[in-house]
Amino acid sequence: MLPGVSVDSYGTALLETSIYGFINETLGATLKLLSLPFVILTLSVFLIVIDTFLLWLTDKILGNFEIDDHGTTFIAALLITSTDTLLAQSF
Repeated sequence: MLPGVSVDSYGTALLETSIYGFINETLGATLKLLSLPFVILTLSVFLIVIDTFLLWLTDKILGNFEIDDHGTTFIAALLITSTDTLLAQSF
């Protein structure tokens, strides 16, 4: 686990991933489409900013999932984006 991120239970972790996945597939897809020029200009680095926002939003929606500060949120989003990119290239 990442220091600064706390999850109350295994069930909360499953709920958090479900909510994040839903937000990422709905709002995330819309934000990525609307910000496509920025994504292209920054060579996809702007996707980390979008993922940071989506993770922050998930933190605010779910009470039992806490992220201490914006730096931790950014690092967590960076890890999620990197893992997602590696998995997408693998399959």
